[in-house]
Amino acid sequence: MSQPRSGCNSWLEDLINLHSASICAATSIDMDHELNIPDLNLDVDPKLDEPVFGHPSWDEGFQGGGGEGDSQVDGPTDSGFTNWYPEPPQTYGKGYTFLDLFHSDKNSVYRVTNHYYPFSDRKEWEVALWLLHSGLSMAKINSFLSLEMIKSLPLSFWSAKELHSQAETLPSGPHWLSQVIPTVHPTKSPVILYWRNPLECIMSILNHPFFHDQIDCMPRRVYTTAQRLCRVYSEWMTADDRWNMQSALTRGATLLGTILSSDKTNISIMTGDRVTHPLLIRCLVT
Repeated sequence: MSQPRSGCNSWLEDLINLHSASICAATSIDMDHELNIPDLNLDVDPKLDEPVFGHPSWDEGFQGGGGEGDSQVDGPTDSGFTNWYPEPPQTYGKGYTFLDLFHSDKNSVYRVTNHYYPFSDRKEWEVALWLLHSGLSMAKINSFLSLEMIKSLPLSFWSAKELHSQAETLPSGPHWLSQVIPTVHPTKSPVILYWRNPLECIMSILNHPFFHDQIDCMPRRVYTTAQRLCRVYSEWMTADDRWNMQSALTRGATLLGTILSSDKTNISIMTGDRVTHPLLIRCLVT
């Protein structure tokens, strides 16, 4: 997920790709009608001076139904013949999606006429998007914006700080927190751990429209033929371990698989070109 202090930048392209859906939603929403969105319980991290979203429990996405049923559903699928787990996961009402949050923030009234707000139009948004995704440092972005040809453009930002300030007015994912890690021996600079609540990260993935039909929670046993002599193991949901894990849960419960990974990452924005090894989290998707 995003680097510290740039949590909303990675959403920019997603938001524009979803602008077709935004048009329909924006025209259908009564501006005097208040969306039924739970209190976000904002808190502020004193070190980052940013609001921290305390997300409620979101159940958006999966339309399962528990209940009695046959122990298997036989039929040809893309992988052959399948035995589905007899008691599918259940949901208990719906939460709100990222677009609900996007349409209910204080700037949503401006997006009715300008889908690229806080940028003036698509051309300015394309410049901003390129700069934010370029990996350039703040100093190099300032250098780029100081070019005479660039100055001739009708941009609403003329420094990297102004660019990031505009981008951060957009609704973001879970915000970054930080804490100083004490060390036994003295160090030249404090050891700071930047982190985000893993549950909020998972909720953020679940409520995003891009993944509404991509997350798979149904264990199954796939066979090549109707005689069920040869199993097909193509993903985690087809494994015996996943079936056994579901059997150990209470009826209607959902087991959501997540993957933790780490990779070397160069950070150039506001850090002096330092190197980190962040721990990344993502949900298992189809």
